[in-house]
Amino acid sequence: MKMISGYLGPDLKVEGDVESKESIRIDGEYKGNINSQREVTIGPSGDVEGKIHAPIIRVSGSVKGSLHASRLLELLGEARVEGDLNTPPGGLSMDCLLYTSDAADE
Repeated sequence: MKMISGYLGPDLKVEGDVESKESIRIDGEYKGNINSQREVTIGPSGDVEGKIHAPIIRVSGSVKGSLHASRLLELLGEARVEGDLNTPPGGLSMDCLLYTSDAADE
């Protein structure tokens, strides 16, 4: 069983930066940067605007900002990400549709 120390429920809206040595799950609205030494999970109802840094990042919801996973980045189901994806070689797992845009076209 996976232990989650920080949890933001679907009925909450929070703004500000957060750092944690433990895992974090977000199912509500969050605006700010997230730094975890373990894992960050954005649930299906999660909506994040900001940068996320963690060894493992799992996204089922929406993220507007860059993702920096040092081990694994998983994009699941209805994941929506607008931003840069940074992972080590072989560290990206996708079970969703991927649409890209060329920065030169913007």
